[in-house]
Amino acid sequence: MSYDPNDRFDTYNYHRDKDDFYRNLDTQRDNFIDDLKYDREQAEWRATQAREYIEEGDLVGGLHYLGYQGDLSSIRTPGIEAEASPPPPDPYQKLNEKMEQAIRMFRQRDDENAENALSAIIQRWPEFGPAYSYRGMIRYSKKAYKEAISDFSKVIGFKRHTNPSWFRMRGNCYFWLGNNDKALADYSEFIALGEDDPRARLNRASCYLSRREWVAALEDCNVAISMKPNDARACCLRGDAKRELRDWEGARRDLDRALQLEPDYYLAYLSRGSLFHDIGDDRAAIDDFKLCLRYKKDWGHPYLRIGDIHLRNNDYKAAIKSYQNAEALYAAQGDERMVQIANKAVSAVLAR
Repeated sequence: MSYDPNDRFDTYNYHRDKDDFYRNLDTQRDNFIDDLKYDREQAEWRATQAREYIEEGDLVGGLHYLGYQGDLSSIRTPGIEAEASPPPPDPYQKLNEKMEQAIRMFRQRDDENAENALSAIIQRWPEFGPAYSYRGMIRYSKKAYKEAISDFSKVIGFKRHTNPSWFRMRGNCYFWLGNNDKALADYSEFIALGEDDPRARLNRASCYLSRREWVAALEDCNVAISMKPNDARACCLRGDAKRELRDWEGARRDLDRALQLEPDYYLAYLSRGSLFHDIGDDRAAIDDFKLCLRYKKDWGHPYLRIGDIHLRNNDYKAAIKSYQNAEALYAAQGDERMVQIANKAVSAVLAR
């Protein structure tokens, strides 16, 4: 199995295939529609009461049931006949029909039409949370993460039908956008609400690693592995946390386990190579970095690490070559920040 360096373990298809996920959405929709149905029935009852009072000559009572808020004290004329307002249109049936159509398109992967249908529903019923939920999922699948965040935030803001999963999904969006602080906050809220999931744990562990909170990252990895023992990513991240905590043997066991589970997991080769580099086994480190490049030829980071090893061993020519390889790959990908880092490394060697 091959991994992409930007793959943050997208859960869109995972959720789409889960029956309980659909049940959660359908429950939200049904609860909202039940409220609309109740409001409709109340409106019909008030209209009936108003008609009865007016037919009996009690105009004040009729206006009261019709919701008139003005001064009724001067109205005392009996026998005035008036037609009560007709009952309001039934919003339940129309909303239900439109939502069923949108859900059908969503489940058929007709995302463009489903998104348009959901946007029309939101325009007509702006407080209908499930429509935002479905549209947020579609936008998440399209990698329109900022728009998806807006939809998930809207649902969370309603509070009445908030599902903990929306915190996880919004956290995933922040995670993809590199906003680790907000991602961590959403994953923590998801877990605090009594839910748990190995992917959320691992994403939160990644956030902790980026914040150099090694112990917290290790704890999340331990929980994730307890839920899913044969997860290569969990083993790799726990190995990273242990390496930062200088638990060399524990880190080596976890990284070996990750590669046993996924022999082409290039991120695990990078992590194990970094471990070898830390303990001074340069030959083994270079071998792992080269294995990383075998499975991910267009990634410049292993070249940077190989360059560091050559520089430490005073092999300046080999160091410059490695740094230049990294610079070329980053330039091809348009990553200006990493191009500058590689360029500075070359300049530092030339200045010696």
